[in-house]
Amino acid sequence: TKQAGSDRTITLKANKNVIMDTNGLSSTSSKLNVIFWTDSDATNGGGVLLDGSASGYLLDTNGGHLAIGGGTSPTTSNSLTIP
Repeated sequence: TKQAGSDRTITLKANKNVIMDTNGLSSTSSKLNVIFWTDSDATNGGGVLLDGSASGYLLDTNGGHLAIGGGTSPTTSNSLTIP
């Protein structure tokens, strides 16, 4: 949980998959941009699994952006470099 400071970006990058369980990511003070970048080496594919529960939010960006992508050719969207 991000609890203080200005807007921030977190990038979760993997050669294959990004998997999140019930711990999640959140911000209570300012925007948190979240980037899930899978298959960053562009071999064997990859994916994102968000395995949350009905009792709480797995992601709370507090108004930040969420981007999910993969491969080695990044692009820019909403001032974020994303795969």
